[in-house]
Amino acid sequence: KEIMGKCLEGSSHRISNYAYVREGKPIYLNISINPLILHGEVTGIILSSSDVTEEVNLKEVLRDYASRLEDIVKERTDELLSEKEKLNAIVETLEAGLFLVSERKKVTWVNRTLREWIGKEKTKDISIDNVYGGHNIKRAVDENKMIQEVIYHDFGKRKGYFQVTSTPLVGPDGHVQTLVLIQDITDMKRMEEQMMHSEKLSALARISSGVAHEIGNPLTSISSYVQILREMEHDEFTKESLDTIAKHINRITD
Repeated sequence: KEIMGKCLEGSSHRISNYAYVREGKPIYLNISINPLILHGEVTGIILSSSDVTEEVNLKEVLRDYASRLEDIVKERTDELLSEKEKLNAIVETLEAGLFLVSERKKVTWVNRTLREWIGKEKTKDISIDNVYGGHNIKRAVDENKMIQEVIYHDFGKRKGYFQVTSTPLVGPDGHVQTLVLIQDITDMKRMEEQMMHSEKLSALARISSGVAHEIGNPLTSISSYVQILREMEHDEFTKESLDTIAKHINRITD
Protein backbone atom coordinates (compact mmCIF):
# COMPACT_ATOMS: atom_id res chain seq x y z
CA LYS A 1 0.00 0.00 0.00
CA GLU A 2 2.87 2.36 0.84
CA ILE A 3 4.67 1.53 -2.42
CA MET A 4 1.51 2.14 -4.46
CA GLY A 5 1.13 5.49 -2.74
CA LYS A 6 4.67 6.44 -3.78
CA CYS A 7 3.98 5.11 -7.28
CA LEU A 8 1.02 7.49 -7.60
CA GLU A 9 3.51 10.26 -6.89
CA GLY A 10 5.53 9.21 -9.95
CA SER A 11 8.18 6.77 -8.68
CA SER A 12 8.75 3.20 -9.91
CA HIS A 13 9.40 0.22 -7.66
CA ARG A 14 10.36 -3.44 -7.89
CA ILE A 15 9.67 -6.21 -5.37
CA SER A 16 11.78 -9.37 -5.63
CA ASN A 17 10.83 -12.84 -4.38
CA TYR A 18 7.42 -11.72 -3.07
CA ALA A 19 5.94 -14.72 -1.22
CA TYR A 20 2.33 -15.60 -2.08
CA VAL A 21 0.19 -18.62 -1.21
CA ARG A 22 -1.93 -20.03 -4.04
CA GLU A 23 -4.10 -23.10 -3.54
CA GLY A 24 -2.22 -23.88 -0.35
CA LYS A 25 1.21 -23.81 -2.02
CA PRO A 26 3.77 -21.00 -1.71
CA ILE A 27 4.92 -19.26 -4.88
CA TYR A 28 7.36 -16.38 -5.34
CA LEU A 29 6.89 -13.41 -7.63
CA ASN A 30 9.03 -10.58 -8.97
CA ILE A 31 6.72 -7.56 -9.24
CA SER A 32 7.31 -4.33 -11.17
CA ILE A 33 5.17 -1.35 -10.10
CA ASN A 34 5.24 1.68 -12.42
CA PRO A 35 3.15 4.85 -12.68
CA LEU A 36 0.97 5.26 -15.77
CA ILE A 37 1.66 8.84 -16.91
CA LEU A 38 -0.64 10.44 -19.45
CA HIS A 39 -0.45 14.09 -20.50
CA GLY A 40 2.14 14.68 -17.80
CA GLU A 41 -0.04 13.34 -14.98
CA VAL A 42 -0.10 10.03 -13.11
CA THR A 43 -3.47 8.47 -13.93
CA GLY A 44 -2.94 4.95 -12.64
CA ILE A 45 -0.53 2.17 -11.76
CA ILE A 46 0.83 -0.60 -14.01
CA LEU A 47 1.78 -3.82 -12.24
CA SER A 48 3.54 -6.73 -13.92
CA SER A 49 4.73 -9.87 -12.25
CA SER A 50 6.58 -13.07 -13.13
CA ASP A 51 6.68 -16.39 -11.32
CA VAL A 52 10.24 -17.02 -10.04
CA THR A 53 9.35 -19.93 -7.75
CA GLU A 54 11.69 -22.32 -9.56
CA GLU A 55 14.56 -19.82 -9.34
CA VAL A 56 13.98 -19.27 -5.60
CA ASN A 57 13.81 -23.02 -5.01
CA LEU A 58 17.00 -23.47 -7.01
CA LYS A 59 18.78 -20.85 -4.89
CA GLU A 60 17.57 -22.66 -1.77
CA VAL A 61 18.98 -25.93 -3.08
CA LEU A 62 22.30 -24.23 -3.84
CA ARG A 63 22.40 -22.69 -0.36
CA ASP A 64 21.67 -26.09 1.21
CA TYR A 65 24.35 -27.65 -0.97
CA ALA A 66 26.90 -25.00 0.05
CA SER A 67 25.89 -25.34 3.69
CA ARG A 68 26.30 -29.12 3.62
CA LEU A 69 29.65 -28.75 1.89
CA GLU A 70 30.87 -26.24 4.47
CA ASP A 71 29.74 -28.58 7.27
CA ILE A 72 31.76 -31.39 5.73
CA VAL A 73 34.82 -29.14 5.48
CA LYS A 74 34.49 -27.98 9.12
CA GLU A 75 34.12 -31.56 10.38
CA ARG A 76 37.40 -32.48 8.77
CA THR A 77 39.41 -29.40 9.75
CA ASP A 78 41.49 -31.35 12.30
CA GLU A 79 42.16 -34.10 9.76
CA LEU A 80 42.90 -31.83 6.78
CA LEU A 81 46.71 -31.72 7.00
CA SER A 82 47.28 -35.25 8.31
CA GLU A 83 44.71 -37.08 6.20
CA LYS A 84 44.72 -35.44 2.76
CA GLU A 85 43.97 -38.69 1.01
CA LYS A 86 40.72 -39.13 2.94
CA LEU A 87 39.69 -35.57 2.08
CA ASN A 88 40.56 -36.13 -1.58
CA ALA A 89 38.27 -39.17 -1.70
CA ILE A 90 35.38 -36.92 -0.64
CA VAL A 91 36.00 -33.75 -2.62
CA GLU A 92 37.25 -35.30 -5.86
CA THR A 93 33.65 -36.33 -6.61
CA LEU A 94 32.27 -32.80 -6.20
CA GLU A 95 31.32 -30.78 -9.27
CA ALA A 96 32.82 -27.68 -7.65
CA GLY A 97 36.37 -26.31 -7.61
CA LEU A 98 38.36 -26.56 -4.37
CA PHE A 99 41.92 -25.59 -3.59
CA LEU A 100 44.16 -24.83 -0.59
CA VAL A 101 46.48 -21.84 -0.27
CA SER A 102 49.29 -21.61 2.27
CA GLU A 103 50.24 -18.54 4.31
CA ARG A 104 52.85 -17.79 1.64
CA LYS A 105 50.11 -17.71 -1.03
CA LYS A 106 51.28 -20.99 -2.54
CA VAL A 107 48.70 -23.47 -3.83
CA THR A 108 49.22 -26.72 -1.90
CA TRP A 109 46.31 -28.79 -3.19
CA VAL A 110 43.72 -28.63 -6.02
CA ASN A 111 40.79 -30.98 -6.56
CA ARG A 112 40.05 -32.89 -9.77
CA THR A 113 37.25 -30.60 -10.98
CA LEU A 114 39.35 -27.45 -10.79
CA ARG A 115 42.35 -29.17 -12.40
CA GLU A 116 40.08 -30.11 -15.31
CA TRP A 117 38.80 -26.51 -15.59
CA ILE A 118 42.38 -25.20 -15.72
CA GLY A 119 43.69 -27.99 -17.94
CA LYS A 120 46.61 -29.04 -15.72
CA GLU A 121 47.03 -32.49 -14.18
CA LYS A 122 49.43 -31.75 -11.29
CA THR A 123 49.01 -29.35 -8.38
CA LYS A 124 52.70 -28.35 -8.48
CA ASP A 125 52.14 -26.82 -11.94
CA ILE A 126 49.32 -24.58 -10.66
CA SER A 127 49.80 -21.11 -9.14
CA ILE A 128 47.32 -18.89 -7.35
CA ASP A 129 46.95 -16.83 -10.53
CA ASN A 130 45.99 -20.01 -12.46
CA VAL A 131 43.19 -21.00 -10.09
CA TYR A 132 41.98 -17.43 -9.64
CA GLY A 133 43.96 -14.20 -9.48
CA GLY A 134 41.38 -12.15 -7.60
CA HIS A 135 42.77 -9.81 -4.95
CA ASN A 136 40.09 -10.90 -2.48
CA ILE A 137 41.63 -14.36 -2.14
CA LYS A 138 45.02 -12.85 -1.40
CA ARG A 139 43.33 -10.56 1.11
CA ALA A 140 41.60 -13.58 2.70
CA VAL A 141 45.02 -15.22 3.16
CA ASP A 142 46.51 -12.04 4.67
CA GLU A 143 43.59 -11.30 7.01
CA ASN A 144 42.59 -14.90 7.89
CA LYS A 145 38.87 -14.30 7.43
CA MET A 146 36.09 -15.66 5.26
CA ILE A 147 35.41 -13.70 2.06
CA GLN A 148 32.70 -14.45 -0.50
CA GLU A 149 32.16 -12.92 -3.92
CA VAL A 150 30.58 -13.61 -7.32
CA ILE A 151 32.85 -13.19 -10.34
CA TYR A 152 32.97 -13.75 -14.09
CA HIS A 153 36.12 -15.73 -14.88
CA ASP A 154 37.76 -17.83 -17.59
CA PHE A 155 39.67 -20.81 -16.19
CA GLY A 156 40.74 -21.96 -19.62
CA LYS A 157 38.37 -24.89 -20.17
CA ARG A 158 35.48 -23.46 -18.15
CA LYS A 159 34.27 -19.88 -18.06
CA GLY A 160 31.22 -18.14 -16.70
CA TYR A 161 29.91 -16.85 -13.37
CA PHE A 162 31.31 -18.37 -10.19
CA GLN A 163 30.64 -17.95 -6.48
CA VAL A 164 33.98 -17.93 -4.67
CA THR A 165 34.17 -18.54 -0.91
CA SER A 166 37.50 -18.28 0.94
CA THR A 167 37.64 -19.79 4.45
CA PRO A 168 40.66 -19.89 6.82
CA LEU A 169 41.53 -23.31 8.27
CA VAL A 170 43.78 -23.72 11.32
CA GLY A 171 45.64 -27.04 11.40
CA PRO A 172 46.65 -29.03 14.50
CA ASP A 173 50.13 -27.52 14.27
CA GLY A 174 48.73 -23.96 14.35
CA HIS A 175 49.49 -23.17 10.72
CA VAL A 176 46.68 -21.45 8.82
CA GLN A 177 45.69 -22.38 5.29
CA THR A 178 42.88 -20.93 3.22
CA LEU A 179 40.32 -23.23 1.63
CA VAL A 180 38.69 -21.75 -1.50
CA LEU A 181 35.41 -23.14 -2.84
CA ILE A 182 34.43 -22.20 -6.42
CA GLN A 183 30.88 -22.99 -7.53
CA ASP A 184 29.70 -22.57 -11.12
CA ILE A 185 26.48 -20.51 -11.00
CA THR A 186 26.41 -19.61 -14.71
CA ASP A 187 23.07 -21.33 -15.34
CA MET A 188 21.50 -19.59 -12.35
CA LYS A 189 22.78 -16.18 -13.52
CA ARG A 190 21.48 -16.86 -17.02
CA MET A 191 18.09 -17.77 -15.56
CA GLU A 192 18.03 -14.52 -13.56
CA GLU A 193 18.87 -12.49 -16.67
CA GLN A 194 16.14 -14.24 -18.66
CA MET A 195 13.62 -13.56 -15.91
CA MET A 196 14.58 -9.86 -15.79
CA HIS A 197 14.36 -9.61 -19.59
CA SER A 198 10.95 -11.28 -19.51
CA GLU A 199 9.76 -8.80 -16.86
CA LYS A 200 10.90 -5.84 -18.97
CA LEU A 201 9.15 -7.17 -22.08
CA SER A 202 5.97 -7.80 -20.11
CA ALA A 203 5.99 -4.26 -18.68
CA LEU A 204 6.72 -2.78 -22.12
CA ALA A 205 3.82 -4.71 -23.65
CA ARG A 206 1.41 -3.48 -21.00
CA ILE A 207 2.54 0.14 -21.35
CA SER A 208 2.38 -0.02 -25.17
CA SER A 209 -1.12 -1.46 -25.03
CA GLY A 210 -2.23 1.29 -22.63
CA VAL A 211 -0.70 4.07 -24.76
CA ALA A 212 -2.31 2.70 -27.94
CA HIS A 213 -5.69 2.56 -26.21
CA GLU A 214 -5.43 6.09 -24.85
CA ILE A 215 -4.43 7.49 -28.26
CA GLY A 216 -6.85 5.35 -30.28
CA ASN A 217 -10.06 6.41 -28.52
CA PRO A 218 -9.80 10.19 -29.11
CA LEU A 219 -8.47 9.62 -32.64
CA THR A 220 -11.60 7.64 -33.48
CA SER A 221 -13.82 10.50 -32.32
CA ILE A 222 -11.79 13.13 -34.20
CA SER A 223 -11.80 11.01 -37.36
CA SER A 224 -15.60 10.56 -37.21
CA TYR A 225 -16.23 14.31 -36.95
CA VAL A 226 -13.78 15.04 -39.75
CA GLN A 227 -15.62 12.57 -42.05
CA ILE A 228 -18.93 14.23 -41.22
CA LEU A 229 -17.54 17.72 -41.91
CA ARG A 230 -15.98 16.64 -45.21
CA GLU A 231 -19.39 15.60 -46.48
CA MET A 232 -20.71 19.16 -45.95
CA GLU A 233 -20.33 22.12 -48.27
CA HIS A 234 -17.32 24.30 -47.40
CA ASP A 235 -15.04 26.83 -48.99
CA GLU A 236 -11.77 25.64 -50.53
CA PHE A 237 -9.59 26.52 -47.51
CA THR A 238 -11.85 24.54 -45.14
CA LYS A 239 -11.82 21.51 -47.47
CA GLU A 240 -8.01 21.58 -47.71
CA SER A 241 -7.76 21.97 -43.93
CA LEU A 242 -10.05 18.95 -43.35
CA ASP A 243 -8.00 16.89 -45.84
CA THR A 244 -4.81 17.84 -43.99
CA ILE A 245 -6.35 16.89 -40.63
CA ALA A 246 -7.50 13.52 -42.04
CA LYS A 247 -4.01 12.84 -43.40
CA HIS A 248 -2.36 13.51 -40.04
CA ILE A 249 -4.95 11.37 -38.23
CA ASN A 250 -3.96 8.48 -40.50
CA ARG A 251 -0.28 9.11 -39.73
CA ILE A 252 -0.95 8.99 -35.98
CA THR A 253 -3.04 5.83 -36.40
CA ASP A 254 -0.24 4.15 -38.33
